[in-house]
Amino acid sequence: MAQRASGTTRVVVLSASYGGAAHGVSESIGAYYRTRCSDTVELTIIDPLAQFMPSVNVLAKFAYQQASEFFPAGRGNLAELSRLGPKNQVVAGLAAGGLDRIADYLAEHDPDVVISTSPIAAGVAAELSVKMSFAAVSVVTDYATRDSWIHPRTALFFVPSRDVRDELAVGGTPWDRIIVSGVPVADKFATGGTGAGLRSYLGIADRFTALLLATASPQVDSDHMAAELASAGIQVMAAAGANARVQRRLMAVSEKTELVRVFGFTEEMPALMRGSDVLVAHAGGIALAEALAVGLPLVVLGPVPGLEIRNVDALVNNGAALLSRDESDAVEKVKFLSSHPERLTQMVANAATLGKLDAVQTMCERVLAFAR
Repeated sequence: MAQRASGTTRVVVLSASYGGAAHGVSESIGAYYRTRCSDTVELTIIDPLAQFMPSVNVLAKFAYQQASEFFPAGRGNLAELSRLGPKNQVVAGLAAGGLDRIADYLAEHDPDVVISTSPIAAGVAAELSVKMSFAAVSVVTDYATRDSWIHPRTALFFVPSRDVRDELAVGGTPWDRIIVSGVPVADKFATGGTGAGLRSYLGIADRFTALLLATASPQVDSDHMAAELASAGIQVMAAAGANARVQRRLMAVSEKTELVRVFGFTEEMPALMRGSDVLVAHAGGIALAEALAVGLPLVVLGPVPGLEIRNVDALVNNGAALLSRDESDAVEKVKFLSSHPERLTQMVANAATLGKLDAVQTMCERVLAFAR
């Protein structure tokens, strides 16, 4: 790689595409450094499994979707993990040359800091930091910890809550390595109004509003949910993303009622969230962290058992979310919140406590201060 400019810090972000919030968090970190620190930070973002171990990446995605624990605790080095879990295909793939390919890439880029946003990347970076001259930083995106995030060579952990900090400390991580930052989300969520003003901007009525993140999942009939909510007098903003089939079905509902407004792929998600009273969505991805950052309570549609259920349990235990058994239960929980303003107000406060609008700034600036 070309010689670095004087006074710059070279940062590599290790992301993941197989599930969870890793990709969204990596993009938020990248956007902050590119827009705020372009003169002082040389940034690279890479998905190491997708680029260097595509077959293992497929296995990791399948394992994540099946809610199995696909990467063991990183308390030791890779050789120890191979011995403890000889049938683990992710560890086997890393041991069989994947780690060397990632090491060659990092040696070429010569980073000062490697930031990991997934447990697998965190373990890889921590192990490679032993022989390479960079600091391994982990951005924990889970609201309930998993041992696979933990590695004794990790220099800093950025965690979403005090609960996670305490769990890491009990597990043996030194207190001075743990920073309660919140989950980094795009800093565009930190600006804008709320309530009536945003609803006027979005062209919808000033009334109780549910934001529905529509899905193509065969287990959830998003258009039916939108229709049921509207029939109960609840205004719905349905975000269908890039899924044309789901969007068409939702548009058919919106043609029958003024209470359903449909959005396709949109850059207005901060406005949609700030203009809503509750978010109805699946667990997983970055959306839950974005909602918490703007103080938006959650009704979570049946999370995957195992990995995601622990995250949702943590949000429910902190009073920021309600867990629904199925789509009918989700409709009933939204109706409950629409008629119990005192409960809704408390959930707003709890969500804002968990979510931190300045998380990406806190994390990015602390990393640079540590590297210097």
